[in-house]
Amino acid sequence: MQDNLLIRTFMGHEDEILTLDISDDNSLLVSGSKDSTIKLWNLFTGNLIQTFTGHKDEIHSVKFTPDRKNIISGSIDKTIKIWDASTGTSNNFKGKTGPVYSIDVSHIGDSIISGSFNKKITLWDINAKKPIRSFEGHDLRIQSVSFSPDNKYIISGSSDRTIKIWDLTSGNLIRTLEGHKNPVWSIIITPDGKNIISGSIDKTIKIWDLPTGKLIKSFEGHNSEVWSVAISPDGKYIASGSADKTIKIWDFSTGEIVGNINNHQGDVWKVIFSSDGNFLLSCSSDKTIKLWDFKEFKNQSNLIKAQKKEDERIERERKLFERKEKYQRENLLIFISYATIDAKSYQISRIAEELTAFEEIDDVLYWQEDMHDNIIKYMNDNLDKSNLMLLFCSPNSLDSIPVEKEWTAADAIGKPIIPIFTNVDHIPPLLRSRLGIKFDYDNFRKSILELYELILKKS
Repeated sequence: MQDNLLIRTFMGHEDEILTLDISDDNSLLVSGSKDSTIKLWNLFTGNLIQTFTGHKDEIHSVKFTPDRKNIISGSIDKTIKIWDASTGTSNNFKGKTGPVYSIDVSHIGDSIISGSFNKKITLWDINAKKPIRSFEGHDLRIQSVSFSPDNKYIISGSSDRTIKIWDLTSGNLIRTLEGHKNPVWSIIITPDGKNIISGSIDKTIKIWDLPTGKLIKSFEGHNSEVWSVAISPDGKYIASGSADKTIKIWDFSTGEIVGNINNHQGDVWKVIFSSDGNFLLSCSSDKTIKLWDFKEFKNQSNLIKAQKKEDERIERERKLFERKEKYQRENLLIFISYATIDAKSYQISRIAEELTAFEEIDDVLYWQEDMHDNIIKYMNDNLDKSNLMLLFCSPNSLDSIPVEKEWTAADAIGKPIIPIFTNVDHIPPLLRSRLGIKFDYDNFRKSILELYELILKKS
């Protein structure tokens, strides 16, 4: 992700910007800072609409209500405020809390949760501005809290290095997730509600299965603390902000870093996607907010992926051409080993005929009952000059002494052996680690083509 995708830089705060949020209609931006102020911005013009004052210390979390009429803020000054977004007037939530590090608003807008220095998570009624219940169980301060999309669970991340999943209705702790080596600073839930994503001071990002608590993946790539993680609305990308001054974009399914931003001059405290997935925003200790064109990034990324696939296709064709040239010069000879009683059921003569039709294969050698030579003499005369052996595996071949002599002789002189089977248990135990093919006689031509490709690969 290059700097040419930067749409706009917002400036106006006098100290580090610690938090931000976007209204659901993607028209407004709100930011909170160490300078104790909240600023409301027009997202697309960059104009400052107004500045809200009233907190007495750092503001670590701000959130719009779903109707965008109000803004909720949490501060180190131990207060949570609700602001009228149009007038700038505010009211405090009533109840004791420690310094507030994180808040989240329920998806229907009737309640909020807060996580604070006092190790407690508190559920608040947004209209009464009073606490409903507290959730206790962490050993150190709460750094991040989030409602699940279905409003059934609360997820919390703490300096005690754990993530906890709580039942919203009962307040019961469902499970504790352990795996980070340092404080968990940021948590989010994927749009489908199936996974938790966490970022930590241990420099890693982890993906967890929400229903089971199982750790699924761990991403590494930042050189310092991960302060923030965000998930794109389509669930395909993760964005992370770090103390290493960078933002990284990750492919959710593969864990591959697909984009880097190095434009900020300080810690990146918060990253967030717009609800339509077209924009990414970041705020930093460099006192700026930056708006990025994520739609264009995806377009460029898709072009890069398409070009990569085309390059891979060209490379495969080049290698295949080189192999064909090599085999045309060498005139491949294939030696077939099988139990003679299987000749008809395994269609040995038909397979040999099909393989010799390929220009890279000069001949397919196999002993037949009407030959004058005995099978051992035939093997001695032809095995050494062959390029590889096809071993047809069956109960009969497992009991055949000549077949055993053929494949052990081929193995002794370093000939590649391709086991061909209908049941893996019919492969000699010593050869079961070899790359072979399960031959499907109902899809004969398909199996022949797969065998042909494997011959070219193994020769």
